Amino acid sequence: ISFWFKFVYVYNANLEKGEKNYVLAQIKKSFIPNHAAFVYEDVCKEKMWKLNSRGKLSFRFDRLGGFWNKNTEIDIVAIDSVNKNLILGECKFSNNPKGIEVLNNLRAKGQAILNEIPKGQIVSYVVFSRAGFKKNLLELARKNKNIVLVTG
Repeated sequence: ISFWFKFVYVYNANLEKGEKNYVLAQIKKSFIPNHAAFVYEDVCKEKMWKLNSRGKLSFRFDRLGGFWNKNTEIDIVAIDSVNKNLILGECKFSNNPKGIEVLNNLRAKGQAILNEIPKGQIVSYVVFSRAGFKKNLLELARKNKNIVLVTG
């Protein structure tokens, strides 16, 4: 339904005039940034619930969503509302493996939230990447149980 409203409905007049090549060009130009990347975020959130129920994270959360304000957007924010633990996550739908810079950017963006939680709480990070990860991030995650990497 989302695809239909973003691409078919918007270009309905063009389609009725037989301008299918124009419509296909518009879809190809904006499909990844305007549709697939957002759908991927939803898939990642579903995967978070599965990881949670299987005990694959450093704690169990009971609330899941995203965070944004005028300066910052964080794709995934999972909260253990009893103990105030927090998971921050990033969803990367691209063809290139992601490296440590994605985690560093997520940590920097997370400061908007981290200033609001009590000291001493667990803060974990999860990075989803369709294309996998670079060696530097894989090595860091192996050493740190509060960094979870998910490919696919």
